[in-house]
Amino acid sequence: MAEPSRYTDSKTDTARRWVKVLVIIALVVALLVVILVVADGGEHGPSRHTGGDGGSAPAVHTPPVQHP
Repeated sequence: MAEPSRYTDSKTDTARRWVKVLVIIALVVALLVVILVVADGGEHGPSRHTGGDGGSAPAVHTPPVQHP
């Protein structure tokens, strides 16, 4: 019976490690984004910035003050 090799290919071990770390970081970031969206109520879109009417109402504009 042949003995297992004492030497491992350190390049493949290192490559596997950084891929695993990258995947874990990506999953953590995605989880944080989901948590933030759920904590915010999940409401998103243009109505958040226009007062809730979907942007159909004209914007109120105050003309500049004219100084003499």
